[in-house]
Order: sequence, then C-alpha cells, then structure tokens
Amino acid sequence: MGGRGAGYLGPEGSFSHAAARRWASRHPEVGALVPFADLPSLFAAAARGEVACAVCPLENALEGSVVLTLDLWLHESTLAQIGEVTVPVEQWVLVRPGVRLSDVTRVLSHPHALMQCRRTLQALLPGVPLETVSSTAEAARQVASCEQPWAAVAAEEAAARHGLSVAFGPAQDGGPNATRFGVLAHGWPAPTGRDRTTLVVGSLQDRPGLLRDLLDAFATRAINLTRIESRPSREGLGRYLFVIDLEGHLTDPAVRDALREVRRQVGYLRVMGSYPRDQDTTDHP
Repeated sequence: MGGRGAGYLGPEGSFSHAAARRWASRHPEVGALVPFADLPSLFAAAARGEVACAVCPLENALEGSVVLTLDLWLHESTLAQIGEVTVPVEQWVLVRPGVRLSDVTRVLSHPHALMQCRRTLQALLPGVPLETVSSTAEAARQVASCEQPWAAVAAEEAAARHGLSVAFGPAQDGGPNATRFGVLAHGWPAPTGRDRTTLVVGSLQDRPGLLRDLLDAFATRAINLTRIESRPSREGLGRYLFVIDLEGHLTDPAVRDALREVRRQVGYLRVMGSYPRDQDTTDHP
C-alpha cells in the first residue's frame, strides 16, 4: 500500500477518523491519516493514488448499509476491499456551553447518525428541525462555530475537540451500535484463513428460481453468506445488482468453484475484494 496515508471522512473526531486510527494502528506502514470533506472526494483521491487507502463506512448495526458508499463503489470505482474495521458507535447530543436542550432550534449531523437517533430526538426535541451535513464531526464543528443555539449528534470525542458540552446521551435508538468500515485500495491481500469475500452479481435472467440457484451454489459447498442485499443497477426499473458477503477467500477451492458456477448463470459478476475479517470488535478506539 505504500506510505501515502489513509484517507477518511473528516474532520477529526468522526467515527471514520476512529476507524482510520484503528486501521493505522494495525498497519503503521500506512503513514499519516488524511481527512476528506466528503465520500466522493475520498474515493477520487484513492483512485488517483493520492492516499494509500480509503476507510469508508459500509454498514451500521441499526440503520444498515451506507448507500452512498455502496453506490460510489459499485458504479464509479474499481477499488478493491483489502480489509475491514468495526467501530463501536455511541451518539451524543452536543451543544455549546450554556445552551440548554430547551433552547435548541436545530440539530445537525450525518444522515445515518440522525436516523440512528430518530426516536430519541423526536422525544427529546419534538418539532426541532434536523439538518444533514457531511459527517458527525463536521456537525460538531459547525455547532461550535455558530452563535445560534444548535445541537450536533456526534461522538463524545467531538465534544472535547470542539469545546462542546454533552447535553444528552447516549442518544441512539435500540441496543448496542457499531459501524463496519471497509478499507479500499488497489491490489489484493493474501489469504489468512479468516477471510471474507465481497462480490456483486447482476443482469440476472428473469426466470423463476434463479436467485435460489445462485444461493445453492454456495450452500452446497458449505460457504456461509453473511450478507446479501440488492441495489439498483441503473439499467432500468426492476434491474438490480446483488451484493454478497461470504466467508472465505477468493483463492479457496470451494469459493473458486462456487464463483465458476455463479458466473455461468449471470451476465455480470465482479469480485469487490477478498480480505481478512475484523476479529477485534470489542475494544473501543
């Protein structure tokens, strides 16, 4: 990967920053951490080789896939996934010192963070408008620099970085929360024996039982699928791509055999990456 740095969705204090720190701690050869203002800029920089890799949010335990990441990756990028990082997520309502919850007139955060806290915010700040920004850390930065009584939904770390106070939290709905980040780059890592492969299939023939047959290609070889979801193919209404995560490496004989069978049944198959699964999901960054 070289030592050109790991790009992430900034600014500092975002959950993407925490994920990038965790990745760099395991791979010190990466070098510096480089923040980007939005995901399209991050993808473009990684594609041009301006950073060694891009650390991008893929899915959240409460709200599911990060659609923008998936669509950029599927339709506008040839980067491969070389790793993954799972980060525990706790969202907090942050305000400038002296601002009370009853004073708040607007709540800022990343769209996913706002959805993770939807019910809590409705009960805590009924009728207060929600405004989306590029990241949770950017929300904290804007609230800190604005004289209006606004609030940010962000990590507790962002409060310390921007001189904000914690008004409420944890604010996410439901139980334990975490986000899985993909590390995207050029090249493929060698198998480790504890790998995951991500692939996308599309242009499916419209015949009964085809999706079942595709899944059988993995089931008959005892290959565990950990995720399957559909995204629009952008080729017309009703045409979809299927993103599949499976346990195993592309070089494993069973995986190779399954992909050969799948390739015979579909018009499009792209392996998005074969990479080590994140085994370290319990400690906080």
